[in-house]
Amino acid sequence: MSNIRRNTRSRRANIRLARFLVVLSLTTVFGAGFAMQAGAGSKDLPTKAGAYVTVTLAPGETLWSLAKALNDGGDVRELVDTIIKVNGLTSSDIAAGSKIRVPLN
Repeated sequence: MSNIRRNTRSRRANIRLARFLVVLSLTTVFGAGFAMQAGAGSKDLPTKAGAYVTVTLAPGETLWSLAKALNDGGDVRELVDTIIKVNGLTSSDIAAGSKIRVPLN
């Protein structure tokens, strides 16, 4: 009789352990998925503190005019593309008052 009770307890413990491992695995997978969706691990993020500055667009200002003012005579298209990528925008259309990150290089 005691052998049967021991087997039942062992079985219950194994089932609990299996459930725990399944829940732990699912939590890890979902957590990694949410982290990737949020941009963790993105190569567009700065590698050191202070690599970006946050700018609020004034009325009438565009990404193109901002890039032209900040680029010091370089290729404006490249800076606009970088700003779009870093901020997760779909185009260069952006409303006045929007806060965007601009790289400092």
